[in-house]
Amino acid sequence: MRPSPREARELPGAAALAHGTEPGIVGIERLRPRRPWRRRAVGVSAATGVVFAVSLLALAPSVLGSGLGIVLKHPYSGVVNAGTYPPSVGPGSCTGSENLVLDPPNFDLKTGRGEANLYSSAVPCTSWVSEFAGVTGYFGMNTSSFTPAAGAVNDHIKVSWSIAYTVSLDLVVNTSVNGTAYAYANVQLDAWLVDVTTSTTTSAQSIYHNSSSLFDTNAAVAFTVSPKTIVELIVADLTAGNTYEIETVLTCQTGVLVDGIVGTASGIGPSASGTAQLIFEKDAGTAVLKSISY
Repeated sequence: MRPSPREARELPGAAALAHGTEPGIVGIERLRPRRPWRRRAVGVSAATGVVFAVSLLALAPSVLGSGLGIVLKHPYSGVVNAGTYPPSVGPGSCTGSENLVLDPPNFDLKTGRGEANLYSSAVPCTSWVSEFAGVTGYFGMNTSSFTPAAGAVNDHIKVSWSIAYTVSLDLVVNTSVNGTAYAYANVQLDAWLVDVTTSTTTSAQSIYHNSSSLFDTNAAVAFTVSPKTIVELIVADLTAGNTYEIETVLTCQTGVLVDGIVGTASGIGPSASGTAQLIFEKDAGTAVLKSISY
């Protein structure tokens, strides 16, 4: 049956994934307990590709803390932090339901550029059993450890990225037989100060999050988000003699959920199907870590 409006809101988008509510879906909080997606700095867009970004560059000088005056730019010294989480597909082994990591998420310390190309598709193979496919990738870095000789009170640590990406969503829904389909692509950018000495972490005051989706419609959308400069601000005290790292990661997701009848040999197609793709092109410089200052 077609889901009620309340049930539709509970289909696995960013919020449901964040809590692992859909059977067979591993949520972000489960996968990265030290890095939960618990705060949003921006609104959620629809499939129009409208993006809301937060830039903290315009802070008045009077609110800035006393920093150490260090600015890092590429080539960076540190450790690459990139990979994918095990994709979810199921509950059936449906032909046409899959996740493809067309370009594995990666990050280049020399240039500061990141890359990822994720694709998900789903088609029902058991009538009225929800079929889901979804994959999560991430890329970024941890700076080399540093130990300040002098402390800094209320230091304003700024992590600056320029990001742009392409989203493609496609749904086919036969509403005459109550087919249901949902496709989405999520992007989130985070930053943290890690105090290695005390094993504590301070997260950015605001983060970038954008979600694009289609629900229960015969439609296809494809758009490119124009380059956006995102500056994530971490406010923390730096203690002389302690050891620190600065971590920044861009996490991206694609997913499709379908429910309905299965196609038949008589030529009746499945009542619902969908695809979702999210691309960060490394060569085009669509995700570039511009600088880190503290």
